[in-house]
Formats: sequence, C-alpha cells, structure tokens
Amino acid sequence: MKIAKDIHPMIISFMLLVTLGVFLMLHFMPYAFDDLTYQAPFKMKGIDWATCRETWKDRWLIDNCRLANVSAPLTMVLLPKIVINLLSGAVWFMVMLLCYKIARLRKDDVLLSALLIAGLITLLPWHDGMLTVDCQLNYTWSIAACLGVLYLFINPQPTTNLTLLGIFSLLAGSMHEG
Repeated sequence: MKIAKDIHPMIISFMLLVTLGVFLMLHFMPYAFDDLTYQAPFKMKGIDWATCRETWKDRWLIDNCRLANVSAPLTMVLLPKIVINLLSGAVWFMVMLLCYKIARLRKDDVLLSALLIAGLITLLPWHDGMLTVDCQLNYTWSIAACLGVLYLFINPQPTTNLTLLGIFSLLAGSMHEG
C-alpha cells in the first residue's frame, strides 16, 4: 500500500490491532435499537422501490437527509452484518492512516503516532453509540470520506481529477452532519 510506505511498522501493527479490535467489537455487538428501526420497514414490507422511497422520505422528514442515513436502511438489509463489520474495520484503518498522513508525523515518532491513534479511539464523542451500524455509517465512514478528500486536497497528485474530487467532496460532505 503506497500511502503506508513511510509509516513505522510498529504503528502499522498498532493500527491493525485496533482494526481487529474494532471488528471483533462490532461482530459481537447485536444490532441496536437504532439499527433495528432502520431495518423495520424492509423487514415488514420487503425490499422494493416503494419501501425505499417511503423510508428515504421518512428519514428526510423525521431524522435528516445525510447520505449515510439515507443509505443505512438498505445497507443493513442488503449486506450481512459481518460484511458491514469488515468494511467498518477497514474504514477505521483508513481513518487512522489518513489522520497519520494528514498530521505529517515522522516515521520515527512512534509515541506521538500511538497517542494520535489512542486519541481517535478514546476522545471522540461516540462512546454510547460507537458500535451501532448506524453510527459506523454516519460517523466513521463519513469521517473517512472527508479525510480522504482533505488528504487529496493537501497532497495533490498530477493525476488528481479536480472534477471528480469536487463530486467526491460533495458526497463526503453530504454524509456528515457537521
């Protein structure tokens, strides 16, 4: 992985250990009430276009129109929980990696890198809902998308397509509530 080439192997190991821990926590956490309410219309009525439209309309009117909230019901119904958990673990890894790269830490600064990762895990305000699928989609996935856009903006490559980056920026911004 090119983006991880100048990271100390101990930090990569720590990131992988955290990723494994996140996956295991998510795997053994049953769906929360939030997750079940997202799935309920599809469980009761089946997966069809009318139920999708109705669910999206309800999310728009009752909750909010974040892209992650709109996609959450279908994601939870169409994908097995283990797939969502694996993807969320990978997204956590990307968040840690992107934070490291954006902070421009030195390869030999293992302690500061470990503190950055520990801070990501412990200081963000999601202690009560971190393990719900809904929160993973709304916060972790959207943070990864926003950090990805930020990384590409501050580290432009000759092959970066600005139009696609603008579209991805809009999508990333529409996922998050901030």
